[in-house]
Parts: sequence; C-alpha cells; structure tokens
Amino acid sequence: MALLYDSALTAALGTELRQEWAGQRLEAVYFDREPRRVRLVFRDAVWGWFLHPRHGVLVKITAPSMNRRRPERGILDGRRFVERVEVEPDARRLTLYLTAESEPAHETLNFELVTNRWNAIYAAGRVRAVLHQRTGAKQLRPGTEWIPSTSPRM
Repeated sequence: MALLYDSALTAALGTELRQEWAGQRLEAVYFDREPRRVRLVFRDAVWGWFLHPRHGVLVKITAPSMNRRRPERGILDGRRFVERVEVEPDARRLTLYLTAESEPAHETLNFELVTNRWNAIYAAGRVRAVLHQRTGAKQLRPGTEWIPSTSPRM
C-alpha cells in the first residue's frame, strides 16, 4: 500500500531531505515511466522515489558504482548541485532547486504529492520532462510553460 502524504508529512519530509540533499552534487536523474519511479543519483548514494498509486515510497537504493565517468545523465544536461529543498505550504509539492557550479539556480525538480496526482516534473522555465502524463485539464508536456498548481486553501 502506498504512503499518503498530507501537508504535515510533506513538510517533515522536506526538512529531512533538506538535511540529506541540499549542497549535494546530483550526478543524474532518471524518469522510469513504469514503474513510475524517479532515480536520483548523488555522488555517494542513489535514491528511488516510487510515485505510483500502489507503491508511493522513497527509498535509498544502493551506492553508485565506482565509475564516476557516467556519460548518461538521464534528464539532466549535466551535473547539478541541489541548492535548496523547499516545500510549499499546503500544496504537497516538494521542490529541489538545481544549479551548476557557476550558474544561479534556474532548474527545478518538482515532486507533486497530492493524492492520485503523484508526479515529478523537471523544469527550467518550461517543462523539460514529466514522469507521468495525466489526462485532464492541465496537460504537462515538454515545452509547455511550468506553472505550479496552487491549493485553493492557500
């Protein structure tokens, strides 16, 4: 059974991930459409976030191989640093702000944790990659402008 995120749990998770991920070098990010998993490859650890309605968990998978030269970066253009991790109050969205060594943060990796809408979106002003294409009014696809959804309770 999947974990159900509420605002308090998302905020607590954001605090933990801020301590774990902020300032770390992100080597690669992979969107595995099935089983709807995001793999985050850091220098010293690999994390898997399953965003499927039946498997919604975040787990540390394994340590990466000793081969640091990895030509494949998944959805990233190159190595990035996690500048900061933020959670938007009451929106159940966790955002990683990514930056290169000499550039200001302009890329985000967004995790939407609203029940039945779990998703991951990689954006730099415009959507670059989407884990799960949903049907409905708001179509997220590469090239469209990234406008985060807001909670009506805000």
